[in-house]
Amino acid sequence: MRRVESTVRTALVLPLVATLAACASLGAPRPAPDYATSLDEADAALTLGRTDLAVSALERAAQADPTRKDPWLRLAALHAQAERPGAAAQAAEEVLRRDPADADARALLLNSSLRLATATLSRARRES
Repeated sequence: MRRVESTVRTALVLPLVATLAACASLGAPRPAPDYATSLDEADAALTLGRTDLAVSALERAAQADPTRKDPWLRLAALHAQAERPGAAAQAAEEVLRRDPADADARALLLNSSLRLATATLSRARRES
């Protein structure tokens, strides 16, 4: 009798566990888009004038393939255009870690560094 009760209990519990497992997997996060998809999303966002979305997509691309310099170079340019010299300089440095001879990254880093230095000097003059 106990064996029959155990079998019946197992037969009732297994479908419930399977259903709960299936429901839990529905809420699981989707895998991150791959490198090419992220670059396409960045292009689409820029076409729509959504720099914020383009930056997020380029950050995902950089994460998807950490060896590539292109997302970092594009991020540096976007940050420079948006007058965020600190972020532009950091992104340009990431490019130079991957390709020390990249002339565009060097120019962006130099420009961003000069902007930071100028802003710092202006602030110091105002405060003194």
